[in-house]
Amino acid sequence: MASCTVSVDGLFSLAEQTNVRVSWPQEWECDGSAAGGNGKEEVMGRSRMTRVLAATLVVALVCGCATFGKGPSDEELIMQTLNGYTAGLVDQDIDKLMAAYSDDFEGEGGATKEDLREFLGGAIDQGYLEDVEADLEDCKIEIEGGKAKVGPVGYSAAMGSITAEYTMKKDPDGVWRIVESFMY
Repeated sequence: MASCTVSVDGLFSLAEQTNVRVSWPQEWECDGSAAGGNGKEEVMGRSRMTRVLAATLVVALVCGCATFGKGPSDEELIMQTLNGYTAGLVDQDIDKLMAAYSDDFEGEGGATKEDLREFLGGAIDQGYLEDVEADLEDCKIEIEGGKAKVGPVGYSAAMGSITAEYTMKKDPDGVWRIVESFMY
């Protein structure tokens, strides 16, 4: 193995300038004698290569943090909820379905989330939701004042076809969930 010592002070300086926290030792050491070299040329070559690789890693991390640090947009989060809801319909999984609804859900006539769970569970048990398909092609998302108007979403199943529009809000856990639904 080759023996070399690499100072990464320059990398720490770059990290400080870009507000990236880096925590590794100030020096990296490796054994360089295994290559059969006679000393300094081997040490210098490996040292330079290690510095270049380390610098590349830090730059990639900095660029990655700047590019991906924000996470998904609200529209993407809303679509994640709708896709999870659709998966729940297809899988006939009441828990996946209910995960799309906020605890603050209020349906027509004051129906609660638990009322909806009972209704959807019955629809699954009686086969009304078999072979369900969802059409999100024309779905639009308009976010205003902490709520989103989402729709239309078309559904077809054994029971027939309906179109839904939803009002969603971002719950404290950061997930957008349905608080109202309108079917026609």
